[in-house]
Amino acid sequence: MQPTFLMALVALLLSFSAFATLSVAIERHQEDVLGRTLARTAKHGLRAAGTALLTLALAACMMGQTGSVAAVVWLGLLTFAALPVAALLSYSPRILLPAAGLALLIAATMALTLL
Repeated sequence: MQPTFLMALVALLLSFSAFATLSVAIERHQEDVLGRTLARTAKHGLRAAGTALLTLALAACMMGQTGSVAAVVWLGLLTFAALPVAALLSYSPRILLPAAGLALLIAATMALTLL
């Protein structure tokens, strides 16, 4: 497979983890996913982590592509990454965090083998 395609897959997995992290920062979803609400500092930490993951996903898209193409690919991948997060929050919220952790682990492993 081409490295550009694999980096797009890394970006997709990072975006999924980012959206899962950002969704847990919302109080309503904390009750569904964790069964309790988190402290304010934890919410801010989750928001920062989600933003960092989205930034890493954009950086992964920019590897091997021009900036304009990378931005379009990134926005498309964000759309595809948000769909399973929304589905898991609706139908099986307790699975969201383990799935996000697994996606992050796979993305890190793939990124390290490509670099």
